[in-house]
Amino acid sequence: MYLFFLGTILFCLLQFAYGSQICLIVFFVPILWTPLLLNPAPIKYRYVYLSFFIFWLISVFWISSPHPVAIVGLVALAGFLSLYWLLFFVSARSAIHLLHLPAVIAVPICWIGCEFLRNNLLGGFSFCSIEHLLFAIPILIQIADIGGEYLVGGMIMSVGTGIGTILFTGVLNCSRFNFRFEPSADSLSKNRLLRSCSAAFFMTELISKFCPKNIFTNSLAGSNNVTKNISDNISDNTGQNVTDKFISVQKKRNQIFVTIIITLFVFGSTIAYGYLTMSYKRNLFDNNSLGSNSNSNSDSNSDLTLTIASLQGNSPVSINMTNQQLSDCLKQYIELTRAAVQTNNGKLDLIIWPETVCPVPYIIFQNGATYENLGLNPQALEFNHEMLLKYSVETMTPILYGISTWVVDNNRNKKSANQPLRLNSALLVVPNPPEFKARYDKIQLVMFGEYVPFADYLPENFPLRSICQEAGRGKLPVAIPIKDNVFASVNICFESTVPHHVRRQILSLRRAGCEPVLLINISNSGWFGFKNQIEQHLATHIFRAVENRRPYIAAANGGFSAAINCFGQITKIGKRKAVEPVIDQIKIQHWTPIYHYLGDLPAIICTIIMSFCTLYAYKKNYKNKKMCNILITL
Repeated sequence: MYLFFLGTILFCLLQFAYGSQICLIVFFVPILWTPLLLNPAPIKYRYVYLSFFIFWLISVFWISSPHPVAIVGLVALAGFLSLYWLLFFVSARSAIHLLHLPAVIAVPICWIGCEFLRNNLLGGFSFCSIEHLLFAIPILIQIADIGGEYLVGGMIMSVGTGIGTILFTGVLNCSRFNFRFEPSADSLSKNRLLRSCSAAFFMTELISKFCPKNIFTNSLAGSNNVTKNISDNISDNTGQNVTDKFISVQKKRNQIFVTIIITLFVFGSTIAYGYLTMSYKRNLFDNNSLGSNSNSNSDSNSDLTLTIASLQGNSPVSINMTNQQLSDCLKQYIELTRAAVQTNNGKLDLIIWPETVCPVPYIIFQNGATYENLGLNPQALEFNHEMLLKYSVETMTPILYGISTWVVDNNRNKKSANQPLRLNSALLVVPNPPEFKARYDKIQLVMFGEYVPFADYLPENFPLRSICQEAGRGKLPVAIPIKDNVFASVNICFESTVPHHVRRQILSLRRAGCEPVLLINISNSGWFGFKNQIEQHLATHIFRAVENRRPYIAAANGGFSAAINCFGQITKIGKRKAVEPVIDQIKIQHWTPIYHYLGDLPAIICTIIMSFCTLYAYKKNYKNKKMCNILITL
């Protein structure tokens, strides 16, 4: 149990070391968990749960930053997330001890299954995944384009468990595999005969392996029979038959040998795949070269280079921001926009603002609603829209704004028209001619950050509703045109943490004939005050780039703005707490990864196996309790 706590503490400390090579010691986490998984004796799961609960409290403490009441949400979230990893231990121990699966196979399967549930149930939460610690070591994460980030996590658990199995059962406890007989007055004569028959047994086995079968067949058979008859009547001081003990030792050694082979194969194939993929710059299981897709425009895009500026500011964010704070934020990003154009002599293909840093809303009217519903006059509305177009025209560069969209609709049932629906949006403005070209509305909302579950059934003065800026939900992904037949797909804030969401966006747009060759994320981390959340979020961007084999651009306020290529390598990144435009020339390298074909099917299969192991353990435990009750009654 002490090693388990040490492994959990190590996992927790690594959450503050993202991006450094020291994160390679993440393989020690499953190594230190292995003794608890291999121990068939009952364990106190409440201690396992408590250690995971403390892990989550420390690792995602930044959740409590926006408001003191959010501490309640942090405690509730930590308690909920700990259940997934507790489920992992129950299912893994069941698979090892009840179903007798090799630990090196059972542990990664159960881990992937639990992680898949964590990333999907109730909106999902994929921060602090064990594979994210390797984001700065690209060669180890290239397999993500086969099975997503889940496959990388499974690789870590398989290799770590394999090493732990070899270490704790094959090295530290190797004395258990030796024949040890303590001489005594009662057993001295037995031991002498035992040594002679053991020697005969091993010699006959050795001769039979290296000699032809037709030589000495009869003599060997006779010797084996004699040895067997003698050894069957002799037991060591523990009462175990010598032959049975020898067979169990050989079986144990064979299991360790198989574990070594599987561990070396998993780690070696991961290294080989990563090296070959990054060397050949292509899908190794596809004969098509880089950039060739079903999309007819892919060949023309394969040599395309885009110059993109992602703005990084440090404006603090709070629930009730004053007009002065909003004005200062807008001023900061106007200056960054102009600085980006001056730095690159006006030769930019796109400027990206982070999420919601533009305080001027984009207002649209539906079903007969007018500006009068908002208490605005036509001049004020026109001023707002002209202001959004102004900076694109001034710089002669398309701008992707992180902005709030207000939808005023007379046909809304839940709210009146003078309370518009607010959407978290990315709005593309182009200068020639000046117009609003495309808009994407966020689909994956953050619980208690952008919506409160069952909010329509709660009173208006409910505490969580008072701190939550409730937003509407977008409906469909949108292709953001950058150049002729060159499209990007946008995800906003924590949408980048949901692997299947980004994949579905690309596949949906591909079916619509406007496949994106670039992924863009806009986020606002000003809520969290430059805590370790920004490194954890950056790791998710890198995995989305590798999984989908698309360059990835991140524009963040209070975080890292970065450019990432399709191999997960950071080509340009802003400095921590800096205010600067991050400008990079993005080479459009892309292809269709295996992950687009398989999706989360392997993870779903692992989830089914994990669920079966859990149910089997419950059934076995139920039967044992029932039998105990019967015996007590009798």
